[in-house]
Amino acid sequence: MQEVGEILHLASSGRVIVRLSKIASAGQILCDEKNVKVAKVVELIGPVAKPYALQL
Repeated sequence: MQEVGEILHLASSGRVIVRLSKIASAGQILCDEKNVKVAKVVELIGPVAKPYALQL
């Protein structure tokens, strides 16, 4: 398991914005350190060099 980024914002709607430090792709499932599903990447936004992921 690898760290892929840092959570920047948890919206009241349940969406999460993550600043990515590793490449992630739409549809990828992200888990915490205990291997529990945290979110699924639904969209990548921002600059190519430093993207952000929107998740449900």
